Amino acid sequence: MTATTRVIELSAYGDAANFESVTRTLPPLAAGSVRVRQHVAGVNYVDVYQRIGRYPLPLPAVLGVEGSGVITEVGAGVDATRVGQRVAWAATNGAYAQVVDIAAERAIALPDNVSFEQGGAGLLRSMTGYLLLNHYGRLLPGQTVLVHAAAGGLGLVL
Repeated sequence: MTATTRVIELSAYGDAANFESVTRTLPPLAAGSVRVRQHVAGVNYVDVYQRIGRYPLPLPAVLGVEGSGVITEVGAGVDATRVGQRVAWAATNGAYAQVVDIAAERAIALPDNVSFEQGGAGLLRSMTGYLLLNHYGRLLPGQTVLVHAAAGGLGLVL
């Protein structure tokens, strides 16, 4: 039986009217990858930039760079005990889908006390905040940070 997924596909750059719900056939799962039944797809500014063509993608495209769900299948070279594991992932396109294939190393196990919503819609912002404060800013104990635009997603995390 051929596996399919419903996706929100972008057919042309512009506004949200260019999105369409379509069915796609899933390719065979690649080695080193996992197949995730999505529960949450994060929505980020990068999605808007891709939608309007500022960060162009080959069209048609499935947007969304983070999500969360449950692993339903593993590719060759991936530990089969991961089937059924709750995960979040980021930094790969394709979240606007019921099922998404991602590299296994991008799948981060979700602890029981972290919801699909928290993991699937907060991972990218959390990673960005961590990098800004610890890697680029090299923030040390006792230092103060002024966060402009703290009402946005990343600003709230910071």
